[in-house]
Order: sequence, then structure tokens, then C-alpha cells
Amino acid sequence: MNWKLLADLNISLKTVAFLQFLGLDIKRIDKSLNTDDDVIELAKKENRVILTFDKDFGEIYHFRESKKISVIILYLKNQTSEEVNKILERFFDQFKFEKIENKLVIVYENKCRIK
Repeated sequence: MNWKLLADLNISLKTVAFLQFLGLDIKRIDKSLNTDDDVIELAKKENRVILTFDKDFGEIYHFRESKKISVIILYLKNQTSEEVNKILERFFDQFKFEKIENKLVIVYENKCRIK
């Protein structure tokens, strides 16, 4: 299966456009999704990987959604779109969807952890 991403509101439009340019299927949530649970339900419905800076999704994954959804959380000090784009391009070059399906992925500047 190919990557299908759901970008949280904290992911810049520049990053969404960049990932589309790379050929990834990415959709940014809209403001009508008021809660993290709304985001999770949409991700499940459309079989999308949640891409976010929001660490709350890590807790939700661990306590309620373990092995039911895929989440990528960006733990980056420099959150400019240029830096985020560079790190995500490297990440998507290295990993196939099957490796992270239904897992929690923490992406740092120079490494990532898959749980």
C-alpha cells in the first residue's frame, strides 16, 4: 500500500504542498474536526497515517488505539517548513508504509523510533 497521510492543523501548508510534490497522498484536516477523536475517526475511515507535532496522539495511541492506527509525531526543535520538509523527505525515502502500519513513529532530527 502507498502512503496516505492525514496532516494535522499544526503541519504547515508548505509542508503539505511539498509532500504532494513528492507524490504522496496527503490531506490536511479542516477546522471542522474539533477533537483528536474526530481526527482519529477520519484517519481510520480513510486508512490514513496521522502526521502531527501533537504529542497527545502518542498517549492516545498507547492507551486506546494501539495497533489500530498509524501515527507519525514530529519531535523537532526547528519546526520551520524547510527543516520539516528536509527531514520528512529523508524519512519517506527510507521507510515503506508497511514498516510503520498501525504503529507509532517518533521522528527526530537525526533518527526515528518505531513503537
